[in-house]
Amino acid sequence: MKLILEGAHEVILSDRTLRTLIRQKRMTVSPLTEEQIQPASIDSEETLIPPLSFMLATTIETIRLPGYITAFVEGRISIGRMSLFMKRSDPTCI
Repeated sequence: MKLILEGAHEVILSDRTLRTLIRQKRMTVSPLTEEQIQPASIDSEETLIPPLSFMLATTIETIRLPGYITAFVEGRISIGRMSLFMKRSDPTCI
């Protein structure tokens, strides 16, 4: 999941900023482990999808964001090269 700071210029948040927002309780992600916080994202558990397969999935995390931050789910680039397409279909924000 990538998190974007909205405004005049959209900026992908760094791991340092993500940790600060979480520590200040301005943003919550639950459940969350330290290992999930990556340089520019919060990663979930990986799942292996066999070739020529189709899978519908949801994340287990509950996310609360301030109004000036947008989050979106995106396929990892290494997986995207293998033709994986991910789409966020629930626009509900808490």
